[in-house]
Order: sequence, then C-alpha cells, then structure tokens
Amino acid sequence: MFFILSKILRSLLYPTTWIFILLFFQLILSNPKIKKKITIITFIMFFLVSNGFIITKIISWYETPLTPINQVQTHEIGIILGGASRIVESDTNRLFLGPSGDRIVQAIQLYKLGKIKKILFSGGAGNLTGEKIPESVMVRKYFLQIGIPEKDLIFEDKSRNTYENAVFTKNILSNNFTPNLPYLLITSSLHMPRSVAIFKKQGFLITPFSIDQLYDPAYREIDFYFAPKTESIQMLENLLHEIIGYITYFLMGYC
Repeated sequence: MFFILSKILRSLLYPTTWIFILLFFQLILSNPKIKKKITIITFIMFFLVSNGFIITKIISWYETPLTPINQVQTHEIGIILGGASRIVESDTNRLFLGPSGDRIVQAIQLYKLGKIKKILFSGGAGNLTGEKIPESVMVRKYFLQIGIPEKDLIFEDKSRNTYENAVFTKNILSNNFTPNLPYLLITSSLHMPRSVAIFKKQGFLITPFSIDQLYDPAYREIDFYFAPKTESIQMLENLLHEIIGYITYFLMGYC
C-alpha cells in the first residue's frame, strides 16, 4: 500500500499538474477578475518552475556533491541502486540505460580501477504496471557479457523502492554483513541524501559516491537565466519527489 500511495502522491506533485489545474479553472470560470488573477499566477509559476538558474540553485542546496574518483578509497563492495536502466520485453538481449545509467557505467569504472572489489546491484521491478522483469536480471546479463566475473557480482531482485533496497540488500548479505565495514553507495546525487539516511538506519556504514549531479556551476549561455526550459521542470519534479520521499520515509521510521 505504501508503494502505491507514494507513486500516486508523486504524480500530484508535478508542477505541470499544478499549471494544468490553474489553466482548467481559468477555462471554466466566468469572472474576468478571477481569470486575470489566475492568468498572472500561472505565468509567474511557469516562469519559476522552468527557469534553469533558479531551479539549479535550489537543487545545489540539496544534492550530495560529487567525489573525484581519485579520492575514492578501496571498498570491498559497491552498492548500485536500481533505476539505472529499463526493460524492453521485446528485446531482452540488450540493456537499455535510462537517465541514471551512469550508476552502472561509473560502477564498472570503479571496479576496473580497483576502487571496489565486488558489485552489488539492488533493483527489482519498480513500476506499478507494465514492467515485470526485475532490473537486476538484465544488469546481471550485461555485467557477465562485458567480462565481469560472476564471483564479483551480487544481485538483489525484489526491491521496489529505496527502503526495500536497503532491507533486502542487508538480507542478501546476511551473515556476510559487517556493520563496521564501509560500503560504497552509488546513486544519483539528488537521490543520495535519502539513500544514505535509509541505509544508515539499517546499520550500514556508508561512503556516498554520487553520480549525475544536476547542478553545474560551469558557464551558461545567456538564455539559461531567463528562457523557460522543460528540463528545469523535470529537475524540479525530481527534487520534490526526493524531498517528499525523505519526509515520508522519516515519518514511517525508515530513516
């Protein structure tokens, strides 16, 4: 039930949903003064949620900064959280990387550089409908195809959210779980604060390794400061998802 409610709640938090509701009321209301106010509110809201400068600045206050790979100490196990790829059931011979595919790519780099000795991938089927094949199935096949020895791979294929990632990962490790052994946690920088809190609650000693940082302090083109960007709306949706998720998990006692 918690899994279903969290998915529904997220859809209600989309800025595009808010704007759609405002436009709907603007359409059905007849009072010209109220319609004008709604128009102004809609315009201001659209500017705020689509402005790259504003949104990236807000995000920079929340996400976990990147760690240079040459500063990463050697860890026995690197834990990759699911959501890095998608399943296409008509072609199960290929791994289709999603927006967070860097989780897999950089984990391979860490392994090849000797920064992690084993890779643990945690991810089942996280959609309410459609996706039935656990993400771990395709990731496992991919790792074996590119030559990573099976002895260095561990997979957890039941989890549907971050809390289950932590609980089921601990179960998979069972007798080999060592509270005093640091685990390298590999996930998106925006997802990292909630992930670290949840894994620590389960007794893990965590070293965060963030990927896919959304805030980029590098020079921007002039339109970045005033032109509306659809990617800014998407980034805001992701931020709200993480903040609400953190609060919800805290209230549930998960972190």
